[in-house]
This record gives sequence, C-alpha cells and structure tokens, in this order.
Amino acid sequence: MITLSGILVSAALLAGPSKGPPAKRHLMPLNEILKAMQASPVEYKLNDLDKALDVEPSTLIDVMYPLRVEPVDLPQTRWVKGKRIIDRAPCDPAMAKIHAAEPIFQAKKYAEAAPLYEEAVKLAPKCYLAYAYRGDAAFYQGMEGMALADYDKALALNPDDGSIYVFRANALQHLKRYPEMLDALRWSLALRPRNPLVLKMLHDAERPLHLTVRSVDIPFHGFARQEGDAIAIYADAKRPAWLMYASCKGFWIGEPSHRKAVLGTTEHPVSSDEELECLAALLDAAYKFKDSPDTIQEPGMRQLTEIVQAGYAGEWIVYELVSRESPQIVLTFSDAERQRMFEFVKRFIAVDDAAN
Repeated sequence: MITLSGILVSAALLAGPSKGPPAKRHLMPLNEILKAMQASPVEYKLNDLDKALDVEPSTLIDVMYPLRVEPVDLPQTRWVKGKRIIDRAPCDPAMAKIHAAEPIFQAKKYAEAAPLYEEAVKLAPKCYLAYAYRGDAAFYQGMEGMALADYDKALALNPDDGSIYVFRANALQHLKRYPEMLDALRWSLALRPRNPLVLKMLHDAERPLHLTVRSVDIPFHGFARQEGDAIAIYADAKRPAWLMYASCKGFWIGEPSHRKAVLGTTEHPVSSDEELECLAALLDAAYKFKDSPDTIQEPGMRQLTEIVQAGYAGEWIVYELVSRESPQIVLTFSDAERQRMFEFVKRFIAVDDAAN
C-alpha cells in the first residue's frame, strides 16, 4: 500500500518504458518498480523532504552513505582465495627510524634526515614507505631524479597507496614532465576517490596545464528509510525524478524478495545492483518530467547522463557513493577494474582541455 502525504505521483509514470539511454544490463524498469510497490502489502509513506527535520538536505548524501569501513594505515593488498584484501604494509621494523626522522625533516634539515631514512630502508627493505620518505629527502635537496627512482621503487613494492603517486607527481612537475605528473595525480584520485589534497593539486594545475577539473557529485533531493513498520520515502515535492529515486531506494529496503531475486540474499548490503537500478530510475524520470527542476537538461543530470551513456555508471557509483562508506574500496579491485577507475577520472574528473 502506498499512502501519499502531500505528493501526487503522475499516472503517466506507469504508462510505459523509459525513453532514456538504453541500459547495458538488466534492470527493473521504473514503471515495474512502482507497480510492485502498489501491489505490495508493505506500507510506503511518501513525505516531503522538508518533513525529515533530523536531516539537513546539504548533508543528505553523507546520511545515506556514512563511513562504515575505517581506512587502513599504510595499506597494502594481498590476494586471498582469488580476492584482494587490504592489509598493513610490512613497515614496522622501519617505523622507529621514520618517526625519528620526521621532526628533522619538518625542520627542513633534509640532509640530516636522509641517513635515518636510509637506515629505515635497510631495516625493512620491503617497506615502500621507507623508500618514499628517502625519496622525499632527496627531492627537497634538489635531487629530483634520485627522488623519482625511490618513488618508483616504493610503487613497485606497493602500488596500493595513492599518496605515493602524489610524491611522484611533485618530482615529475619539477622535471617538467607534465603529462606524467597529471597521470600520477589521476592514479592517486582513482585509488582514493574524492581526495581533497589531490583535487586541490589538480585545481592548481588547471590554468598552466590546460586542464579542467570537474565535480561529478550531484545534490541529493531524496532518500528512504524504515520508520517503524513502514518505509518512509522523502523527496523534494518539486523534483519528481528524485521522488522516483527515493521510491526505488525505499523499494529495496521494503522488499526482501526483490533483494533475494537480484542478490541471492534477503540481507541488505551495499550493492552496485541497487545503485544502478535506482540511478536508472532517477534518469528515467528526469527524461519524462521536462518542466521539473531535475529535468535531464539540468547540469548535474546532463553530466550524469553523459557518464552513463559512456558506460561508466559503475565507476561513478564507486567514486561518488561507495567510497564514502569505504574510502579504500578501489584497492580491493582487480587491475582491470582499477584501470577503469583511472580512465573514469581522466575522462570525467581531471580532463585535458583538448578532450572537451
């Protein structure tokens, strides 16, 4: 049963299939989702977003995707039964020397810090951080080539820590190897999406390197949650596309049989299936409601449509949504999946002006 609270849903939504971009995988169409909700014994309550007084609209995305998996310090992955898991790099024997060097390095006494980093390398020759810091000591003494060799060694030992790409980018910039510098920053952002330090570095490089840094996040105007025995759906009454998105999210909460059919379990984990289905519902409705504020002509919707049509919907979901809950999620990906994230960043986040 659906009860309406100040929001009228047009019957036209149930009339036919979407005229939006063709799906590249089987998704439950928006009209079928709404029909299933109408037929369901579950109580769905639709409310204006303003009635969710405990949620600030500006923080809605963080409410929907809160941090659930704390980042691992010094992350380094290993393969276990065909899957990458995140572990801590084997740096413990070197950490005392690294910590001892830190105040000396911060005092800009780089030549004095360098021998301590050298000792760290000898104590833990498989510790990527020791090489990275030894490289930094060389970099700040003007030895960019030596620094770059150490950063490359650090990445060879551990290609999982995106911060090393930032070290490498600094050296490449001083060597005027700008395309490589930009790719290093793109790799850092692919491995740790939305990293503010890397985004600032890319923004700083926009004018001199003919680069455009885009934001792919869109303001969220709808969400769903369980309230007692009912599923509460909140959306901006003036934005029907977001009402449809929120309804899809509510459907996933309220219908364990649907989760079972799609995921093989009645549990409700974070899944790309749910996010893709609800993203499709959002864009479907955005195509249909030509006069609403969330029409497909709205800038954020246009960009999102471009990403979906190019086949990067999954990467957008990881970059913008899933990484909020699990900041290091990309580290668990295969090499091919990481490469896709890099291509997404290069094509849609840090874009060469010539490619626009």
